Amino acid sequence: MWSDQGYLGKCQALSRLGYRPRLEGGMLIGRGFADLGFEVFVLQPADKLLSLFTSTVSSLPPADSLDRANFFHVILVDEAVNVLLELGSEISSLEFRDKREWFLSLDNGDSPTETYHARDLEQVFIDALLDLYQQKKQNSDV
Repeated sequence: MWSDQGYLGKCQALSRLGYRPRLEGGMLIGRGFADLGFEVFVLQPADKLLSLFTSTVSSLPPADSLDRANFFHVILVDEAVNVLLELGSEISSLEFRDKREWFLSLDNGDSPTETYHARDLEQVFIDALLDLYQQKKQNSDV
C-alpha cells in the first residue's frame, strides 16, 4: 500500500490544503521527489526517519527549514475517521459493495449527504478528506 504513488500524492495534497498534524514518533511521513515519486518513512525519536524503501536512517529537517515543507503525514484510516469527526462530519454509512468497491456517505450538517467511492478503503477516506479540506479552504477565501 505504501508504494501507491496516487495515495501518497493525495496525502501530500491534503497537507498543502492545511492538514498538518503535530509530528510524533511512530507516524508515517512521506516525501515527494520531483520526477521519482514518493518515499515513506517512519518517524523515530529525535526526529530520525527510517526509510521503508531503503531501510536507511536520516534526519527530519528542522521545522524552520524550507525542505521540511516537502514532508507530509501519511494518514491512516483510523486517523481519517477522527479528522472527519473533528471537521463536523458524521459517517452515515460505509459499505463494501460487490466485494470490490467501498462507498462512504457523510452527513455534513446543513449540506446534503456526500458519497465517495473507491476500490481501497484508504482511498475513499482520503478523497472525502480532500473534498472537505478544499471546501474549508474555499470558504475561508470568501
